[in-house]
Amino acid sequence: MLAELAAVRGHMIHGIIDQAEDWEKYAEVLSTSDIAIDFSIPEAAVDNMIHCFNAALPVVVGTTGWYDRLEEVQTICSKAKAALFYAPNFSVGMNAVFALNLSLTRMLNQFDYRFSMEERHHIHKLDAPSGTAIRLATDIIENSNSQREWKISESQYLEEEVLPIKVVREGNIKGYHEVKAESKHEIIRLSHEALSREAFAAGALLAAEFLYGKTGVFTMKDLLKF
Repeated sequence: MLAELAAVRGHMIHGIIDQAEDWEKYAEVLSTSDIAIDFSIPEAAVDNMIHCFNAALPVVVGTTGWYDRLEEVQTICSKAKAALFYAPNFSVGMNAVFALNLSLTRMLNQFDYRFSMEERHHIHKLDAPSGTAIRLATDIIENSNSQREWKISESQYLEEEVLPIKVVREGNIKGYHEVKAESKHEIIRLSHEALSREAFAAGALLAAEFLYGKTGVFTMKDLLKF
């Protein structure tokens, strides 16, 4: 999908790295490329970024599951005077939901509402919950006076301080995320469903165009200015 959309936007794909030995195979190509885009696996993402930093190649990263090493990666990027753009989700619509989720949490925090979440993806997705779900949960927890942590759970009714996240892996689901805020009197639902992977690819290419010529660490907040 990235390759198809890149061609439409006038870009050329110089190489695709699938194995560790491919870094050596494409060493010369890396030096003449403008941007790398990483949609790989959590176990490979950090090494991929470091390869890009060492090659002075700006990198856009859509892989999740490595954020426990984010501070380390940011330090390496800064020392190398390199460029990194990372996001748990490159969909413009999902990033609008991030902003709405933050506003909803802050607005309801003074009242008696409890949050719960559900996320659904295809059977091949490796990390659980998704990076997008973790971002939503983190924003809720950081702006809540009652819910202090999240846990994966089939039940939405856990200890008062816990934000439950139901995780589903089935079929070829592109991505579905729902935040629910419930009181004794009403339920508010905020949801986003990806209908195709094109939304993610298009957002990643926008990020790549944004990152060109820059140094530092950037996110969708910088691109979308929210």
